[in-house]
Amino acid sequence: MLLTVVVVLALGFIVGSIFWLRPSADERRRMHLRNQAVREGFRVESVKGALRTQLGSGDPDEALYLYWKPWERDVPQGVDGRSGPAVFASGTALAGLDKAAELVPLSGAFKAWFIDGRGVGFVWDESGVRDELDRSLTQINVLVRP
Repeated sequence: MLLTVVVVLALGFIVGSIFWLRPSADERRRMHLRNQAVREGFRVESVKGALRTQLGSGDPDEALYLYWKPWERDVPQGVDGRSGPAVFASGTALAGLDKAAELVPLSGAFKAWFIDGRGVGFVWDESGVRDELDRSLTQINVLVRP
């Protein structure tokens, strides 16, 4: 009897450990969002440093991600790649980037549009839905193409 209890507990511990290591539904959803962006030529990275301080809510556990796409042509005039990303609001005209003023307003999940010498993209916390991501990716594709 004691051996049966030990075996059941050991199997329960092993099975529980395996399930604990599996990604949650939210982690899988976020992974699919990132993979979709990468398939479309975007780069995804965690937001750190001054940009995180500027855009974050102050919660140290808040995860912010930068989805950006490299320029497919020369960097537009007026875009400074040395000073880091410039955060801008929807409807803001940017020198050398006429289509930037056409960007849609950001939802709650999206924190800011950004542009720098590497490319153009957006910062968000990945809590939005796939349709919002698709719309934003499409808009960025329009901005980086000739």
